[in-house]
Amino acid sequence: MDRLRSRATEVARVLLARGIGERLVRWVRRAENAARGGDFIRSGNWHGNRTTWRMCLDLNRCLYYSRADGPHLDAPAPVRTVLTVVDGIVAGEGEGPLAPRDRPLGVVLAGTDPVAVDLVAVRLMGFDERRLAKVWEPIRDPGLRITAVRDPADVVVGESTATGSPPEDEPLDAVRCDRAFLPHAGWVGHVERSA
Repeated sequence: MDRLRSRATEVARVLLARGIGERLVRWVRRAENAARGGDFIRSGNWHGNRTTWRMCLDLNRCLYYSRADGPHLDAPAPVRTVLTVVDGIVAGEGEGPLAPRDRPLGVVLAGTDPVAVDLVAVRLMGFDERRLAKVWEPIRDPGLRITAVRDPADVVVGESTATGSPPEDEPLDAVRCDRAFLPHAGWVGHVERSA
């Protein structure tokens, strides 16, 4: 069934690119939903996917260990500093990244360590970083480091205020939101932080 769906998707993309087939795509999606239900997992968006985190880590290594003059894979630390920014003013929950429900959160996260930024975002969402390979594996991985984080307890969070008063650092464990985010159907029961 998955192979048939993949082939149908390829054909639909060609037809849509030519401006035809929109009704066919809708019909196929309705038939698929009728056969499998609307909550089945499409593509790699599920807790058992063991490739996405590796791809993200490899792409980050390309970014952090290369410059215009080429790769620096023998460098003891990243050769480039990158600012990671997460716009969480209105976040999304549920069927993300393509069809999330809006979740007003009112935060902007930023930092030069991508894993530390992800740790804060994951905690704000009420998820357990140890259950998310994209966050946890770069911490454990002995290869080229893209993060200084070796223990989540080392991450501190500072809050900037509009008054210009100096931020006060808090330990990562203090980061909470009023209600945990609803995970994507492929992750329900596999990423939530225990009480």
